[in-house]
Amino acid sequence: MADVTLTIPPRVRDFLAATIVQAGGNEVYFLGRVSWQGAGAARLEEVDVLARGNRGAAPAIIRRAEEWDLALHNHPSGNLSPSEADLQVAGELGNREVGFVIIDNSAARHYLVVPPFERLGVEPKIDPEEVAGFFAPDGPLGKAMGDYEMRPGQVAMAREVAEALNGDRVVAVEAGTGVGKSFAYLVPAILWASRNQERVVVSTNTINLQEQLIGKDLPFLERVLPVKFRYALIKGRNNYACRRKAAEAEAGSALLAETDDEARQLRELAVWARTAHDGSLAELGAQPPERLWEKVMSETDKSLKVNCRFYGECFYYQAKRAAFQAGIVVVNHHLFFADLAVRRETGNYEWDLVIPGYRRVVFDEAHHLEDVASQYLGVRFSQLGLRTRFSRLRSKNDPRKGVLPYLTSRLRKEGAKIAAEVLEEGLLRDLPGIAARVDEYFQSLVGMVETEARRARHRESENGGEDQDRRALQVRITPHPGQAPFRAALSQKLRSVQEELSILLQEAERAIRAVEVAAGLPEERRAGLLLELTSLRDRLAALQGDIDFFLDLEEKSHARWVEVRGRRGDPERCGVSFASAPIRVAEALKSSVYDPLRTVVMTSATMAVEGSVQFLGERLGFDQVAPERFRFSEFPSPFDYSSQVLTLVPDDLPDPGSRAYEERVAPAVLEILRHSRGRAFVLFTSYGLLRRTFQALEQPLRAEGITPLCQGEADRSQLLRRFRSGPPHALFGTDSFWEGVDVKGEALECVVITRLPFRVPTEAIQVARVEDLEARGKNPFLAFTVPQAVLKFKQGFGRLIRSSTDRGAVVVLDRRIITKRYGQAFLRSLPPTRFVRGPTAEVIERLGEFFRARALERALRS
Repeated sequence: MADVTLTIPPRVRDFLAATIVQAGGNEVYFLGRVSWQGAGAARLEEVDVLARGNRGAAPAIIRRAEEWDLALHNHPSGNLSPSEADLQVAGELGNREVGFVIIDNSAARHYLVVPPFERLGVEPKIDPEEVAGFFAPDGPLGKAMGDYEMRPGQVAMAREVAEALNGDRVVAVEAGTGVGKSFAYLVPAILWASRNQERVVVSTNTINLQEQLIGKDLPFLERVLPVKFRYALIKGRNNYACRRKAAEAEAGSALLAETDDEARQLRELAVWARTAHDGSLAELGAQPPERLWEKVMSETDKSLKVNCRFYGECFYYQAKRAAFQAGIVVVNHHLFFADLAVRRETGNYEWDLVIPGYRRVVFDEAHHLEDVASQYLGVRFSQLGLRTRFSRLRSKNDPRKGVLPYLTSRLRKEGAKIAAEVLEEGLLRDLPGIAARVDEYFQSLVGMVETEARRARHRESENGGEDQDRRALQVRITPHPGQAPFRAALSQKLRSVQEELSILLQEAERAIRAVEVAAGLPEERRAGLLLELTSLRDRLAALQGDIDFFLDLEEKSHARWVEVRGRRGDPERCGVSFASAPIRVAEALKSSVYDPLRTVVMTSATMAVEGSVQFLGERLGFDQVAPERFRFSEFPSPFDYSSQVLTLVPDDLPDPGSRAYEERVAPAVLEILRHSRGRAFVLFTSYGLLRRTFQALEQPLRAEGITPLCQGEADRSQLLRRFRSGPPHALFGTDSFWEGVDVKGEALECVVITRLPFRVPTEAIQVARVEDLEARGKNPFLAFTVPQAVLKFKQGFGRLIRSSTDRGAVVVLDRRIITKRYGQAFLRSLPPTRFVRGPTAEVIERLGEFFRARALERALRS
């Protein structure tokens, strides 16, 4: 074997050393991947912790190591000479082309027992023709499906994804309903991951799509494709129970729960955690109250990691280890961007954080990326959140209960009397007064925010804005001189909050030092107690930083706003919240996603407006990617919309926003649903209009034998189950039913779009983005507001036809789509359909003819 030199970069060295410190300086076994720099120079890039030293560690490392380049472990003595046992393990690993290295506890020195192997054929290309062959009638998919029909759009998209992987490209793909986009990106991603031993991350926006990929698509492909691969779903850490916390919560349930019933539920959670399969909320079924789940859930800043006695059977780390070995890792956009926020700080994209290291990603439902990225690239904090946090530390209803009384009790039982007294005379004593004062500072802002927000709301109603009676009262913070008094009061109150938090920070530090030096505490129990206190300290410090950022008006790249949320008029359930979000995410996506990653695939059924991706391109920064590296492709739906869909628009309804419009909507919807016999989604942009229309029509519809369902009376999945079964239903929904909902067949034959889905023009982030476009000389209505609404409109339209046998009608009760020039942008973005416009009576008569013909078709079939 040629001479090989191994470099361990500082970030990896620090991780190795820190992990060994956490293990008390004992032996720790690691697995690593290397990159080759040329001339026999290898660089350690990625490391996973396998086990602490024990008799079973060596066989375990041999079993796991085949998918890695290198195995590592430390010699606590500092003597790096291999023992006989080391040489035996090294020989077994060498037979598997896996190197073996011994390090000291600081990872500053290492000894290569067996150098890593420079494997040939690193990152082979995948053949687009081979990928296309998988979709041929005689290919794996065709042979496995009895009614398989090859779809040209699916094959073309699969080629596009294969070429993006081969060429390290950024591609945007609009794939119409029925193209089969999930298989079109999964097949080349699986082939790439298998051939290259390189992970591909698939990120979705909705749980429905995640469940489809993990529960249906990937298991099917695993059975039928002639390649071996592993896949895994990563959920956020808070979705998993922590066995250690559950055991401690069970023992301390009397102090941690506020009532006997809550104590019983907490004990039941702990019993479940002892025997659970994966320990996730999904396994529980019915979700427990958040305040109880928080006491047993896994949290990064409350984890003992390898020092925990439950480390080997930890639910979260078991899931993470499964993901670590997977070639295809499925996440959601929120988790992806939470992980990305950490990678932005470290500059490391191959390190294993929330998500294992990756260089290639597929974003499905990519039209949501701007909104999700905005949440994670800004800051958010609230009065109600802090109030809840304080109450969990020490119950407001019963001061003897809460996390702090529980910690004090544990310290006394362990004989750490001085530490218990420090906690009692500091945090426990000061918290009630500080919590009350902080709440007063926040509460004094409620009236001010309400006054400012009502002014804006009045202007909105004068301009024909939508009814948004469920929307929080919101005030955007601007440098405008007229807002100076409000800004000054806001700043003063938040600085006062920071002063109170500083007192808690100091007391937390005192308590931490007292626990650190407390004599006689078993180390694991000391570590658990310290985690609670350091977590409190770090979260308080993070909140201080968030307040500083929020108040920094010199930082112009973010919009800032304050809202009143909750039940107004009830001080216990109402409070102010604060948020900031970047006005533009394009630059952040370029620097954090497109530049460091090798392949980025963005796909959705709605990427283009009038056949162009310019709108999303500017919002998501496609125009900042080198032209030779970016490509947009559009693969239309294979369905025959011209024969499957009738689109109808009454042209005599008043324009939305007027009282006369609302008076006409309910009767029109009733007539439409009578003709369709239910089997309809009625989509609204305003919950207020939805509620009033539903209340007006509920009894008339029941009299017609149609069961009305209303968003809010049950969760979405329950409503959809009821909609698909039993008698004809009509489902009245807002935002969450415009997309991500798949109802095939005769249960859904009509979609009513009550008005074009323009976003609220007074949302703080919307206003900031409009002003930004104006400052750059663009027409914000045409360049932003309309295209944004068009994409949403396409999603709503897309609920109707989900298969080649579906038939139905879309009724748009907003005449602006035909009377306003911008309405053409909506119509030209739809597939060609039969189109009817005219007075309401004529439109409804044509609708009746359509459904009478449908009824005759059904009768003939039966």
